[in-house]
Amino acid sequence: MITSRTLRTLGLALAALSALLSGGCFQLETRVKLHEDGSATITERYQLSRRLLEFDNPAAGNVLASELTKEAVTQRVKLMGKGITLVSHEVREGEGGGKESVSVFQIPDVTELQYASPYLGLPGYTGRCLMKCQIRPVLRGDRVPAGHLMLSFEPVVTDEAKAKIVPPRIDEKNPPKGPSPAELQVLRHLQPAVRELLQGLHMKFTIECYSPVYARWNHPVRNWQGNTREFDVVDVSDQNLDAYGANFLENEEIMLELEQRQLDGPNIRQHLGGYIANLTLPLFHINPPAMFFPPSRYYFDKLFTGKTLATPQWAAPDKVVPAKFEEIGWPPPPALKP
Repeated sequence: MITSRTLRTLGLALAALSALLSGGCFQLETRVKLHEDGSATITERYQLSRRLLEFDNPAAGNVLASELTKEAVTQRVKLMGKGITLVSHEVREGEGGGKESVSVFQIPDVTELQYASPYLGLPGYTGRCLMKCQIRPVLRGDRVPAGHLMLSFEPVVTDEAKAKIVPPRIDEKNPPKGPSPAELQVLRHLQPAVRELLQGLHMKFTIECYSPVYARWNHPVRNWQGNTREFDVVDVSDQNLDAYGANFLENEEIMLELEQRQLDGPNIRQHLGGYIANLTLPLFHINPPAMFFPPSRYYFDKLFTGKTLATPQWAAPDKVVPAKFEEIGWPPPPALKP
């Protein structure tokens, strides 16, 4: 028997999920373009459907529509990292009566960039909903040869969240129970409503590099055989298909995991596995992925000057050589250009 408390809990969970997944014709496309001098240009396209624009709060007006304004973007810039500036902002008509804003930002040091995190499956996401860019040198080769840079956007734990962190209690004898069959059935009945909320959804976060991104069979990225300079951190829409060629959101088992925020669930993992070669599959990560690329002169001087590069620990004999821009840097000498 399903109690009113169970229904209330499930309803709140679905409401939270819908908010997290931007329910209701929401599109956010962000491109971070890296420059050789360590700076970056961020272009953000944020679109709201007519249905969301018509959603008014009697007390506060149209809260969602106000997020498209230059005033709102100017306030948000203050949270995006040291030195970042708003270069341009435009509000224009979107599809089907919607509206969208296109904003361009410039930041002198990309490692200062903070942005909303797309890693929705991370435990304690509400306290780690920001991510910050990090760039490190690869000094010892392994899956990626030494001499590359590794870029990733790592979750940032807010000060408020740190104060609330409580070490989890692990009871191996009595593991937490999942939803009962009756509760799962309620979730199945709610799936059409959730699908409707997700109509028009598109979230994409792309890093554009100044050089080709390192990609091989053991570290593939989308379009990896085409010398791509782009690296997608997330690319999800309501038009994605599953591994069988059907709409991703029409798969009941996938939807059950989405409704429970189990973004690393076995069914979701099964249908994400081929995203490298199959562009119709959704692309998202639970943990931050890493992009590898050669250092420009700026990054070489900052992170490699005076350092040595080593072969993988499993290689024999161990080889250590000084880092030289002529051998690892970008652009390469004319004779070595791909």
